[in-house]
Amino acid sequence: MTNNATDSKGRGPEWWRQQAICHPLLAKHNRTPLWTPPVEQFYTRAKWLILQRHSFYVDEPTGEGKSAVASALVDRIQRDLGDIVTIVYCTQNKQGPSVRSFYKGFLDTVGSPSTSGETWDLQARARRRLVALASETTWRTILLVIDEAQALLVDDLEFAKDIQNQLERENIDLVVALFGESPMLELVSASAGQAKHHACFDRFTHRRIPIDGYNRESLACLLKLMDASIWPAGSDLTWSCFFFPRATARGFSFERQAGHVWHALQEAKLIRSHDNDTVVARRIFELMGYVAANAEHYDADCPDLDDQLWMDAALFCAGEQHV
Repeated sequence: MTNNATDSKGRGPEWWRQQAICHPLLAKHNRTPLWTPPVEQFYTRAKWLILQRHSFYVDEPTGEGKSAVASALVDRIQRDLGDIVTIVYCTQNKQGPSVRSFYKGFLDTVGSPSTSGETWDLQARARRRLVALASETTWRTILLVIDEAQALLVDDLEFAKDIQNQLERENIDLVVALFGESPMLELVSASAGQAKHHACFDRFTHRRIPIDGYNRESLACLLKLMDASIWPAGSDLTWSCFFFPRATARGFSFERQAGHVWHALQEAKLIRSHDNDTVVARRIFELMGYVAANAEHYDADCPDLDDQLWMDAALFCAGEQHV
């Protein structure tokens, strides 16, 4: 995983080791959005709804890339639309026994100095905080992105509805974007869709945006973007060059390996024939992480990697390869 030589820029083994530990292919927290066709398509749909102040939801199976597209949305929306207020809240999968646990978590997310008090006090404090954030902006709009939305309670949606109503009286729009796993988010929607909660269902789960899986063409696009990405920032090292400097010098690139990657995914039965021959995003990043972690054993003066490496990586992603 590390380069054991010191290069012409004086980067020695310890430098390579430290940078490899934090590389985006291995460290999830360092990943920035890669604007592949599935991500671009999602963002275009989401921005169109936000422009109209429509809330929406995303429910997909685990591994489909919900957190990645949510991150991409937050990353670009302010650059494209200006001073729209964007708040990201991650629902606790193990919530406290009181609805106030959601209120307190929400207040903490928006930077409230205090999260104590009764339900009415917490709600009023949340409203005042949101008004303060949005009132001086041109858009007077808040985009609330809720991740792990399958863990929401119906009462939490009622809270969002109440806040939305209160903000409208202050001439401020609240757009709620729910990101959650299916079928659990579907069950939350079904509960909210009961007669007395119909307004919540209509507001927050009326418009769904799908996330497209990766077909062979979009996989190649993703690998090409990895070839163009730099790590560490400010260096001259692309992701492919970082892990495979000898092979890269001979013409190697991740994009060049797209056919080998796709074949390995097929052999490991990770391509979903029922979903237009696509693979979920998580499996691709797991595969590339496996390859990166084993790079030092396979980097050679050759523009192609051993097919067995791709096969072992795909089997690892499928849970059939022992660690």
